[in-house]
Amino acid sequence: MARLSHHRGQIESRNAHIPTELPALWATIGQPNRAEQIARALTDPWQRARALAAVAEAVAATGDHDRAEQIARTITNPWERARALAEVAGAVAAAGDHDRAEQIARTLTNPSERARALAEVAGAVAATGDHDRAEQIARTIDDPWERAHALAEVTGAVAATGDHDRAEQIARTLTDRWERARALAGVTGAVAATGLHKRAEQIARTIDDPWERARALAGVTGAVAATGLHKRAEQIARTIDDPWERARALAGVAEAVAAAGDHKRAEQIARTIDDPWERARALAGVAEAVAAAGDHKRAEPTARTITDPRKRSQALTEAAWAVAAGGDHKRAEPTARTITDPRQRSQALTEAAWAVAAGGDHKRAAGLATEAEQIARTITNPDYQAQALAAVAEAVAAAGGYKRAAGLATEAEQIARTITDPRQQTRALAAVADAVAAAGDHKRAQRIARALTTRRERARALAAVAEAVAAAGDHKRAEQIARTITDPRQQTRALAAAAWAVAAGGDHERAAGLATEAEQIARTITNPDYQAQALAGAAGAVAAAGDHERAAELAEDAEQIARTVMDPREQARALAGVAGAVTVGGDHERAAGLAADAEQIARTITNPDQQAQALTEVAKTVGLPRARHLLGEAFSRGSWLTPLPLLAKILPQEMIRFADAVYADDPPRDAQ
Repeated sequence: MARLSHHRGQIESRNAHIPTELPALWATIGQPNRAEQIARALTDPWQRARALAAVAEAVAATGDHDRAEQIARTITNPWERARALAEVAGAVAAAGDHDRAEQIARTLTNPSERARALAEVAGAVAATGDHDRAEQIARTIDDPWERAHALAEVTGAVAATGDHDRAEQIARTLTDRWERARALAGVTGAVAATGLHKRAEQIARTIDDPWERARALAGVTGAVAATGLHKRAEQIARTIDDPWERARALAGVAEAVAAAGDHKRAEQIARTIDDPWERARALAGVAEAVAAAGDHKRAEPTARTITDPRKRSQALTEAAWAVAAGGDHKRAEPTARTITDPRQRSQALTEAAWAVAAGGDHKRAAGLATEAEQIARTITNPDYQAQALAAVAEAVAAAGGYKRAAGLATEAEQIARTITDPRQQTRALAAVADAVAAAGDHKRAQRIARALTTRRERARALAAVAEAVAAAGDHKRAEQIARTITDPRQQTRALAAAAWAVAAGGDHERAAGLATEAEQIARTITNPDYQAQALAGAAGAVAAAGDHERAAELAEDAEQIARTVMDPREQARALAGVAGAVTVGGDHERAAGLAADAEQIARTITNPDQQAQALTEVAKTVGLPRARHLLGEAFSRGSWLTPLPLLAKILPQEMIRFADAVYADDPPRDAQ
């Protein structure tokens, strides 16, 4: 007995150090028995309850709702049990079994968790189009805030269908002032997206929360400006009370006017903006538009008047790119060298090297690339270095240089492992997983992805791995990976990629099945931004499987939802995705119109990195020659890592030459 007691003590001591997240990881990768055993072996009651709750959530995400509910109900800690059952109810609702989801939610004795679970059920029901039932469920919620939140979700779903009268009516019944304001702002965006700008403005002006009213009017301003009614857009913008939102709206108008070619008027509007940062952003946008139009002599002086150092560097980078792309390489290089920020200067010289390489002068391009590398090496941030190397590795792999890509990815991983900040390390390792997958080492990529500690990055990285595996022809394994992903948006992306690959292999029946599954999962997503993007991906997969009529219907649904999205970044990306799906379906004229809308919206985005992401998404759709210009803008406005993989697909051999020039003398760290 003494030996048994000692052995039990050793087991308890060992189990005491097991992370509570580990059991859920086993459930996620398809081993629920082991997950539950490890969780139940934890000796600390609180840790055991927390681990079991996480296992129940993970099992529910895999689709085994019976077992998930069973596990959740065995948890002795009342709070954790309620939390786990609420998660199970949400998963069941997302899977489409709304009756059962509601039943589970109503068994919860904890008022807060019951309210949260019913709110999720109401949102899921609303997403399917059964708005009457969704509203009924929402109105039975006791908690005022959760009830308001659920009704706001129903409002958004109703607005997405075009029934703006009913959406406004529901929104106005909300007693919570902030939720009512948020719901009305969503209705404003949906109405504005349909072109009914006067009504959208009227609804916006009735919002009693000052910040939400200002934000809604700024959204209307952007929608009006996107249609070319710049004077009206400016008038609305100048009536906004909130100084920051007014400045942001005017900056968007200035950029829209500049994009339309009236550079003088755009600069005048920009210089009237009170907020220094927004004024700098607007002037940067004007300088970039002037440079893109070919007026390089005017672009550089405009950029130099910007007082904000980062925005000035951004505008000068765009000017340098435009000058280089236009063939005036001698002028582009001095412009790039005047930029004070090392990262921006390195980026500008890199872009000049790209332009020179595209012109055929590879020797000179290599010199510029080496200069850019030397400047970049002075940047000591390991997070940035790791992501930079990973992005280059991914791009080199896209260009066919798999061996070189593998070496760069290995170095990127070594650097990433030295990062002490957990969030930054996860972000860097996620980029490494993408690069390793692109380089062809799918097992290693999958290991890196599964070890990521944040659910969002893990799901995104696994989806990227699934895409790479599918593209390599291992369709069965791609499906297996896709089915372990718990995030619906990323799972849709992975299944759509598998459907594409299977269709390309000639098995259209199997591809159709995967595409249908992707569609079903996409329709469970309650967030309109994500649902529009997911449906667009599913539409492309359905088209690839040969069902163009169904693909067109899905694309239309995705477009309707996308046009209700308030966030310009997400709306631009969603519309670009729809354009891609429509292109696959063969309707090139409609695709061109959608891509043009996405580009216009992308230009209203205030965050440089987010704008670069949106422009890159549009470039994927439009193809050459327009894509070259859009990528040039993406390079100049945000991180140069964003458009690099796509650029490698457009000019693969130049990507190889660039990587060789920049990293040729850079030995792996284990060799140093």
